[in-house]
Amino acid sequence: AMLEVLSLVDRITETTVPVWVYGESGTGKEMIARALHFNSSRAKKPFVSENCAALPETLLESELFGHKKGAFTHADRDKKGLLEYANGGTVFLDEIADMSATMQAKLLRFLQEGEIRPLGSNELIKVDVRVVSASNRDLSELIGEGKFREDLYYRLNGVTVVLPPLRERMEDLPILVQHFLKKLAKDEKKEPLEIAPEALEMLMEYPWPGNVRELENTIRTACLFHQKGKLVPKSFNFKKTLSGGLTLPKAVSAGGAAPVKAMAAKHAKTPGGAAQPLSDEKRILLEALFEHGYHKGLAAQALGISRRYLYTQMMRHGVPISRIEMKSFVEEQLGKK
Repeated sequence: AMLEVLSLVDRITETTVPVWVYGESGTGKEMIARALHFNSSRAKKPFVSENCAALPETLLESELFGHKKGAFTHADRDKKGLLEYANGGTVFLDEIADMSATMQAKLLRFLQEGEIRPLGSNELIKVDVRVVSASNRDLSELIGEGKFREDLYYRLNGVTVVLPPLRERMEDLPILVQHFLKKLAKDEKKEPLEIAPEALEMLMEYPWPGNVRELENTIRTACLFHQKGKLVPKSFNFKKTLSGGLTLPKAVSAGGAAPVKAMAAKHAKTPGGAAQPLSDEKRILLEALFEHGYHKGLAAQALGISRRYLYTQMMRHGVPISRIEMKSFVEEQLGKK
């Protein structure tokens, strides 16, 4: 799922088209905005972000457009707005759905004219910024409810980037865990911790309602409870929703493991009758990946198990998640090289 998102981001990085990022809280919307900025020709110019839900209307207008001294109470000096400050760069407007009708009208004018007028000023200032907006609510639905301007929606939504929740892209979880472990190690100038397969399996069984943000915070806390440089299931005892015990995925608990056992029996021995050097379970898993071109979705379908359970089995048997590393590993194990 994320490969498709990143492919889309890569295609639109060098364009000037405005981007709207849609996804649940914690899915990494600002990370997408930063990727669009820092991989573009605007990278050396400022990247600024503002949460539109965090400020009342007057303060938000001042933050975005700036103000002149005396424009309102306590405005004791001129202030440059974020749009002017980010000239040549990128502005990320989070929770755009919470912007008031008045602010929507002013933002629309800026997008149409490419110029701003600070509060208390008659001067128009030309500004060149790329606007990336985001929300966890569907703007098209808000238009139908009369809560968001349709004309502003089309100005903001040159391209829509939809970020799926973590529970729908669990194949990304092992990669994210490794990323956070390396990030924490770099911050603390230490060697990265490892994570035990059974701990990773436990993480794979949790739905992560807080998405990537919740996962990062969980890994950060778990690192405090590592055992000899490794995160084990006990390292996550602080999070009761995780440590309450493991449950099998629905596809498996409903009988999805039966096809695996049947295939294991079928391939239990070589044509000559000798026992396989690999365990039956591992060989079936590797052969399914090999026969389906290392496409994990197709392999899971052929085995009659859920994609999530396939990842659990891959981790249990030490099969790399990365397609290139997986190919090399599988072919070596099966003697296909």
